[in-house]
Parts: sequence; C-alpha cells; structure tokens
Amino acid sequence: MANQAVTAGQLLTVNLLTAGGTIEDLNTAGNPTGDTIRYYLDPDVGTDTPLGASLTVGGVFTWTPTLAQIGTHKIVVIAVDSGSPALADAETFTVVVSADMPAAVVDLNGAEAGTGFNATFVEDGGAAVIVDTDLTVTDGDDTNLESATITLTNRPDGTDESLSITTTGTPIVANYTAGTGILTLTGTATVAQYQQVLRTLSYNNLSQAPDTTARTVQVVVNDGTSNSTPAVATVTIQAVNDTPSVDLNGADAGTGFVVASYTEGDAPVAVVGATAVIGDVDSANLSSATITITNLLDGNAELLEVVTTGTLITAVYTPATGVLALTGSDSLTNYQQVLRTLKYSNSSQNPTATARSISVVVNDGTSNSTARTSTISTLVGVNDPPALAAIAAQNATVGVPFQVIVTATDPQNDNLTYQLDRDDPMESIPASAIITKNNNNEAVITWTPSVADGPGPFTFVVLVTDDDATALTDREQFVVTIITAPPSVDLNGDGSGLDFASSFTEGDAAVLIVDTDLAVSDSDSTTLSSATATITNLQNGTDESLSVVTTGTAITADYVAATGVLTLSGSDSLSSYQQVLRTLRYNNTSQDPGEVARSISVVVNDGTNNSSTATATVSVTGVNAAINLVLPAPY
Repeated sequence: MANQAVTAGQLLTVNLLTAGGTIEDLNTAGNPTGDTIRYYLDPDVGTDTPLGASLTVGGVFTWTPTLAQIGTHKIVVIAVDSGSPALADAETFTVVVSADMPAAVVDLNGAEAGTGFNATFVEDGGAAVIVDTDLTVTDGDDTNLESATITLTNRPDGTDESLSITTTGTPIVANYTAGTGILTLTGTATVAQYQQVLRTLSYNNLSQAPDTTARTVQVVVNDGTSNSTPAVATVTIQAVNDTPSVDLNGADAGTGFVVASYTEGDAPVAVVGATAVIGDVDSANLSSATITITNLLDGNAELLEVVTTGTLITAVYTPATGVLALTGSDSLTNYQQVLRTLKYSNSSQNPTATARSISVVVNDGTSNSTARTSTISTLVGVNDPPALAAIAAQNATVGVPFQVIVTATDPQNDNLTYQLDRDDPMESIPASAIITKNNNNEAVITWTPSVADGPGPFTFVVLVTDDDATALTDREQFVVTIITAPPSVDLNGDGSGLDFASSFTEGDAAVLIVDTDLAVSDSDSTTLSSATATITNLQNGTDESLSVVTTGTAITADYVAATGVLTLSGSDSLSSYQQVLRTLRYNNTSQDPGEVARSISVVVNDGTNNSSTATATVSVTGVNAAINLVLPAPY
C-alpha cells in the first residue's frame, strides 16, 4: 500500500484494505481457505509500533502522532487466520510524520494573476461555468486529495440557485445541499482528477426574476491534512426580461379559444374563456394589450369591446383597423379581469360567413407575449327584409303622363320584385297604372290619368319582395292628387299660336275678330262654365262694343259698355261655347274712332280653371266724312 503522511497533532485514519493493502489465505491446493483474518500491530511498542497507534482486528489503523514522533515510521502489521493450527504473516507500511505539511493550492483562473475568477450568468441561459478552463490544483507534498468544499456564500434567490460539477471517470462523489448552498466533493483521488472535476464547476439559477447581486463562490480543497486557502469565483447575474403569457381558455387544453358561431343580430359574444389567464414570471404589471380582428371582412360593422370598470386600463377600438387597444400600467390581475370580458359583435345585416381570427397580445413594457388566437368558426346571416324608400305625395294632371320612381335596398342584395298591391284595403290604384322594374334597386310607376279614372285622390300601395327562401316584403303608401287641366281657346284654329288679327273700318258693320275654325278644348271636362272677352284698351267708350250669337245654346251673353267686357255664362258643352265664340264681333259707332289697334283678350273657364289668354288684335281705320253745311233761316 502507499506511504501515508500525517502532520504531528493530526489524526491519521487508514483502512489498510481500502488504502491499497491486499490479503490472501490459500490451502495447499492453492484455493482460498475462507478463514477469518484478524489484524494486529507488532507488540513491540515504541520500536515496531509507535506509541499511541492502534489497529482494529478489521484492519483500520489510527494514530495521532506527537511532535516527538516526527520522522518516518515502519509499521509492522500481523495478519492471523482462524485455521487450526492458526497461521500468521507480517507486512509493513510507512507513515511519514511531519511538523507542518504544505496545503494544496486552488487557482481558479489558471495562468492569469490571482486565484479568483469572474464569470457571468445570464437568466434562462443555462448553467454557467464559473472557473477558467485552465484552473489548476497543486499540492507540494501529496499526489492525492481527499475532499473539496465549494460554498455559494450568498443566495438571495434561495433554492432556485445551485452549484454543480461533473465527476465522470473519477472516484470523486459530489453532493450539493440546496439549503446551505454547499457543494461537497469527497473521495481519495489524484490532484489531477480533482483539477479535472473542478474545471466543470457551474452555477445555475432557475428564478425568472433573479436578484442581480453578484454571487461569491468559495472553493477549498483538502489533502487529508489541511485545507487550501479559499479561491473565490465572483458571478455577475444578468437578468433577462421574461415575456408575459396569455392563455385564452384558462384551464382547458391549448392556449386558444373557439366560438362555434355568431348569428346576425345576436348580442355580443364572449371570445375568451371565463378562466382566461395572463401571466408574467418577472413582472407584476402590464403596460398594454392589443386585440386585433386579423381578417376584418365587414368593416365598421365589426366590434370588439371590454369592460374596464375598476381598473386603470383605457380601451380604444378603431373600427377601420379592427384593433382594440388597452393601455395603462396596471396589475396582471386587472388586465386578466378586463380580458375575460372581451366580446365580439357584428351589426352587418349581411355578415360575411368566413371564420374570424382574433389575436391577443399583451406587453409588460419591454416585450410582447406570444400572440394567442380566438376563433369564431362561422358567422350566420339572417334574412332581413328589403327596404323601400319613402314616397312623397304626388300630383297628376288628367291627360298628362304621370311617372314616379321608387327605390329599394336589400341587406343581402337579394333579387327584388316590385308590384302595386291591388289587394290592400287602403288602395285605390287606377286600373291603367303599372309598375316596371328598372334594376334591382329601382322601379317606375307610370300612368296617364283620364276623366274615366275619376277625380281622385288615389292611394297607391307599393310592395317590394326579396327572393330569399324566407321571402320578406316591405310596403310604402302614397297619395296622388289629380290637378284639373285648364281649358284652352285658340282664336285662329289651325293657324300657329292662339291669337288672331282682323281690322275694322269706320262706318262698317261689326267685324268678326276670330277665325271661323276657332277651337275650344278641355282634356278633363266636356263642359265650360263661362267665358270673358275684354277690350283691354277701350278708346271710344260706349261707341265700342263686342257681341256674339248664342242662339241654340244655354249660354247668356252680357256686354258692359263702360268696361268693354263681354261675359258669357252658363254651363254648356265645349262645342256650344266654341259655336258662340266663333261669332265674336267688334263694332265702333264713333264718327272719329281712335286708330289705336284694339286688343281683345279671350278667356274660357271650366268651372275650376281659366284657360290661357288668347288675344284678338283689331286694327281700326277712321274715314274722313264730307262737310255738311247747314245755313240758318231765312237764308
């Protein structure tokens, strides 16, 4: 076995069999006898056995030498078997007793100055080696070491911190005690083996919010007699911000959330689970959250909303982008509370059925979480009725084509059908009125009122119907009032315009001042009530007159000389008034008529409306009469 060394005053304990000693007990055939072997020191104490040394029968030698015993000692060990007769053998081993054995030395940085080493640990970066690759261990008087003690002297993160080492290929046993921060290495091994192991010394910290105070790690080795001077590794702790996390469904599997469907017209639907969770291992607060409809298909109709009551969080939704922004520094708990109220709605009357994806990202002021997605699997549309635009009350004139445009829209852009509802109890639609579709959003009602339709007013009811399987209809009602058409009088009949020109010469009989084919008409009446012919620029007073022939009619004529107005009155047919007006004449009995052309305005009336004025223009020509000299009597 190897020589043993001990410092005076120090206890030496050696198990002879584990320290390299061997024993054999064979019979004459060369086979083990199986006898029990007992061990004894030579009884010659003071010569072959040092004073104070002892040996158990099992072979464990112990001795604490004194200063007086410094030197080299040959220790005689006698091994005795249990055979009959008992046989014995004797061997020696050497113990060197020194006054002060040199301690081993650990240099953590190897060739560089000093024995310490500076290292850096980065959060979540894995265990960091905290000694140099050329760390050295030396011992001037021993080739073996017995143990090492490595102490993490400050541990603000408690059991999250640890020291570790690799002992593979050596007899060294490593044991780390989390409660004390001490890593112990035990087992007799060569200095080179301890050096090999110590070069793997690593520090780790599992905390997600590590204290950044520098850590001090002391390394001490022992050669069985004395400890080395501690070598110190200083570890700088570099914290790394941990991103927050979002789980939209809380306790359920996965981190997303699925809504089976949203139906048009429904109340807002929750798009996160009631147990949705927000976490952040190194921060108690969040700064913001961004919730986005990633495929906004119905524009401003789509909405995200949350309830922020009781928090410092402000929510702003931007319809153009589909982004709901939550801002304001507040606790994880409050952001989680607000997120759990997240709802989606869609006010479109024709929502796009495509599934919607809603992305949720939170931010702790430094980094964003991984986006989590809520999915609305489908949007279900509901047929909505078409909408007819309101139709204002209308006026129509007998004989004049009437037209009104009606417009309608349908939320689903269904094909629309337009009709006049003649079955409605409120309607009084003329039989000749029709409605024609111009395009899907427009139709036109056309009608030419006639006397046969009656005086009105007429109530029109319009229906528009979509072609959905659940066909829906809208209704609008409006009233058409008939405006009576005025009669007309045309003094020249077939000639252009309504007026007529004639002439009168002093001394002539009354002159016809209308054409013989004068025409009277009225599109919505077969009778007239009156007519008026007026000399508008009366020059010769009562010498001027207008006259007509009313024979065979119910018409009465009355001329007022002072005003030059001829009035025809009495309800009679258009043809009777036409007959009478064709006899309209002008006369002037003045012997000195003013030669200014006379304007005679003619107006007829159907009992409601006057016609436009037609004018007869009469040029007046005076005649120079011979002087009639009358002499007084008695000439």
